[in-house]
Amino acid sequence: MEQPLIRLPDTHFAFLDLLKAIASQLIVLHHLAFYGPMADHAYPLAPGVFEWLASHARLAVPVFLVIGGFLAAKSLAPHGVASIGHPLATIWRRYVKLAPPFIAAMAIAVAAAALARVWMSHDSLPGVPSLPQIAAHALLLQSVLGYDALSAGAWYVAIDFQLYAMLTALLWLSTRMVESPVRWLAAALIAIAAAASLLYFNRLPDWDAWGPYFFGSYALGVLAWWASDARRSASTRLLLFGAMLLLVLPALAIDFRSRIAIALLSAIAIVGVRL
Repeated sequence: MEQPLIRLPDTHFAFLDLLKAIASQLIVLHHLAFYGPMADHAYPLAPGVFEWLASHARLAVPVFLVIGGFLAAKSLAPHGVASIGHPLATIWRRYVKLAPPFIAAMAIAVAAAALARVWMSHDSLPGVPSLPQIAAHALLLQSVLGYDALSAGAWYVAIDFQLYAMLTALLWLSTRMVESPVRWLAAALIAIAAAASLLYFNRLPDWDAWGPYFFGSYALGVLAWWASDARRSASTRLLLFGAMLLLVLPALAIDFRSRIAIALLSAIAIVGVRL
């Protein structure tokens, strides 16, 4: 049986909602500035603004990755030790939660694209999807299998599912490596996976259809939840906070990536608000 959920204070929910609101609007503006005929006509009105939105507004994505990891830790292992007896069942429940609204959104996107193709022709309009392409989306595997996305944001739902599955597997493994639960073991495994992501996978663009590419940012959210857990000692929380810095700062020194720096700042802010 999985551990019961912990209710966050209203002020902390408000801060998370604020982060999501700001990040979501930046992503919407990025899509409006980057895709579609409207961007072509509006660009001359404010070229500097449109260039910034097209190039940099997507850097709001790491905020969602950190919040996703934070809330996943809250759900799966709020005190650092998971009690996941059936990891496949846990992953299946996540799929059932994500897939129906995603499939409905893709159906609307396909219908809207079909209607738009009647009225105009533009490079941003997707073609008529094939049955394998639709099936790949239903399985949240479209990018992995090499199919074009039916909508600009479809990749994130698939990545979120992969990251949740990776976290579930690591938490489950941490309970199988020793006979009795050890609170630091899950954090150690996740830190190792995060280091692999930050130092290797995230530096290779060919991996951007796979969870390991993004797991470093997601893991920062997981560690942020544990680092701000009031049930832990102050020294343990400080150690977990130090682990966040130790994971990211060397990775940035080796290969600076704005998206990773933003993920770290987001995690630090979330910890600071919860303390």
